[in-house]
Amino acid sequence: MHNACVPDQLRRHDPAPCVQVDLRDGIETGFAVLKDIRGNTQFLLIPTVRISGIENAVILAPNAPNYFAIAWEARTYIDEALHRTLRRDDVGLVVNSIRSRTQDQLHIHVDCIRPEVREALREHELSIGSRWAPLDEYLFGHRYMAM
Repeated sequence: MHNACVPDQLRRHDPAPCVQVDLRDGIETGFAVLKDIRGNTQFLLIPTVRISGIENAVILAPNAPNYFAIAWEARTYIDEALHRTLRRDDVGLVVNSIRSRTQDQLHIHVDCIRPEVREALREHELSIGSRWAPLDEYLFGHRYMAM
């Protein structure tokens, strides 16, 4: 992404291989949206500056971009891929923890949510607040946090 999407956007005003590169406020606060190689509807929101992961304090700075809000807006790419508009609770944002990621770059997965995950979230919606907290149950053999 850093070696292809951003240079292509800067040189040719073409975000390829990404579907979007936004540098309007500068590269330090920019982002790219990349179609993931997995699935037909999974996209990745990636900051254009190197941020190791969700635990990096830089994303909590007062002037930091709200990458989650930007990722939420990127759900329109799913709608385009499906040729229909999904309901809000059919889309999810996922961030890999430091123990489960393979890249040293923050990226937010934007994709359709599995029905069993949607049901688990609905069952626990009263305990899901505005801060990260563990879900009360395991999903697919893993422990997750939600907010």
